[in-house]
Amino acid sequence: VEEVLIQDESETKTVEGLTVARQRSVSAGDAIGREEISRGTDTNAARAAQRVVGANIVGGRFVYVRGLGERYSNSLLSMYPLPSPEPDRAAVPLDVFPAAVLDSLTIAKTFTPDMPGDFAGGSVQIETRSVPDKPLFNFSLQGGINSQATFQDRLDYAGSGTDSLGFDSGMRSLPSQIPSDAIASGSTFPPGTRPVDINDMGRALNSSMAPRMTSTLPNHGFSAVGGNTWTLANGQKLGVLASLNYTHKYERYQDMILREFRPNAADERGFDNRLDYRIERGVEKIVWGAFGKVSYLPAKNHKISVSGLHSQLADDTTSFFQGTNADAQARFSASQLDWVPRSLTFG
Repeated sequence: VEEVLIQDESETKTVEGLTVARQRSVSAGDAIGREEISRGTDTNAARAAQRVVGANIVGGRFVYVRGLGERYSNSLLSMYPLPSPEPDRAAVPLDVFPAAVLDSLTIAKTFTPDMPGDFAGGSVQIETRSVPDKPLFNFSLQGGINSQATFQDRLDYAGSGTDSLGFDSGMRSLPSQIPSDAIASGSTFPPGTRPVDINDMGRALNSSMAPRMTSTLPNHGFSAVGGNTWTLANGQKLGVLASLNYTHKYERYQDMILREFRPNAADERGFDNRLDYRIERGVEKIVWGAFGKVSYLPAKNHKISVSGLHSQLADDTTSFFQGTNADAQARFSASQLDWVPRSLTFG
């Protein structure tokens, strides 16, 4: 009897294909495909992940699998580990991936030899769509209102011209008048530095960090996805897929309280106040990401793909403190610090 063996891969974008892949998978997990994502109103991968059993989204960005924090999960793009853009978090924010570029999103809850073993809760596996079958373009706008901030005055300061993109243009960098020796030592200037030189250094430093009040715009953002495939000679194909998304949000806080205590046996409570501040704060949050993929199909069963991803996250905070500082009182013999300003820039 002559046998004919036909091998093919199931389409992970369809519900049927994901069902077959789940049945044949050696690891426990669940997934959602492009066909199911397109039926809803999900705009990014974070919102799509909420449809997966056992996954919760915290802060609209980070995946918690089976109740475990983001430090117990990892993120893979086409089975390659994704680095986190935040220094104090191990997870990757999924809101930088527009839903239109997703082919499937799988959360594996057990280990297999082909994936990194640095997770305990789950592994978020993102597969982007291949070359589009036809020209693709999707553009969406989003907006929102924060009842505590929108159209109200909030604290701000004169930053650089690129703050709205989440990075500094160089305005906050140290001026060239300050010698490199002083920067390396922290505060010691080279021998022979004259007082007039030190004055020039002080004047050259950025002095526009004083807080001010400014009007707050509504939260806004956009998402754009585009792609196409071109047929070359001898049936070869070249496909391009690219996306760009941007979000800008504002927050405003009033009458925040910051208190610190220290032991004091002389006080009947056993402690006294070290800090007692009332804080007013304005915050800008910028998130944007860019994704690009180029695929070359030299033959029917061959494909070469190159993908690139950039993610930018920044919080710009301006705070205004009013209150008492016991340490400052003892040091400067001052009874009260009157509205001490402090400005925080991108961290």
